Amino acid sequence: MNRASLSTLAAAAGALLIVMVRAGEVETGSASHGREIYDKSGCVRCHAASIAEDRSEGGPVRAGHPLEGAAYRGTWWNGRITTDAAEASDFCRRTFLDPNNDEGFTTPERKALVLFMQELGSDYGISPLTLLRRDAGDVDLRDGNAGRGKDLYRRACLACHAAEDSDRADAELRKMAEALSPAQIAQVIRVGKGTMPFFQVDRLTATQVADIATYMESVKEAAASRR
Repeated sequence: MNRASLSTLAAAAGALLIVMVRAGEVETGSASHGREIYDKSGCVRCHAASIAEDRSEGGPVRAGHPLEGAAYRGTWWNGRITTDAAEASDFCRRTFLDPNNDEGFTTPERKALVLFMQELGSDYGISPLTLLRRDAGDVDLRDGNAGRGKDLYRRACLACHAAEDSDRADAELRKMAEALSPAQIAQVIRVGKGTMPFFQVDRLTATQVADIATYMESVKEAAASRR
């Protein structure tokens, strides 16, 4: 093969490589960009993307409602009226994900999140979901079961409490269990604390809250018995 042919072949290979790289890029401000933000910024910990995912048996129990239909819901946070799902996204980011960030999402990121949510569909509806921040007065701790609570803690709590490091997760669980009574744990689950979101009544039932509190009390008792 002569030098000219080699040069032509190299140029073609280079052009193909550029096309392949560009094909793998996510366009800023696109729905795909919104999916990337959802996956990487922490939104996924509190919101399933779809209704089916949210209702998957044995799957994560998230504090927030699924994002399917969110762009068309019209209200959020105790009935606050808005037509801008990006405003709700900004509120969540500043409240739960990064409270020290005063800038919030950029304009392209806001657009990307709205397009992503619109792409998910509107099945969860035009009928608004209202967040009911109710205290733990409905929780009867006598109904709690530590075995069920252990599984619920894994599904509802572990994603935000050092899930990536099992030793750290165990230490954090013991620390929380020793610092709070079962009644205080139930209250924190229901109304939230700091950057921790609250689990309203349609996310965790009263019995499920009691289960988690009972499990955490059993962890405290087990740690005390080993001393």
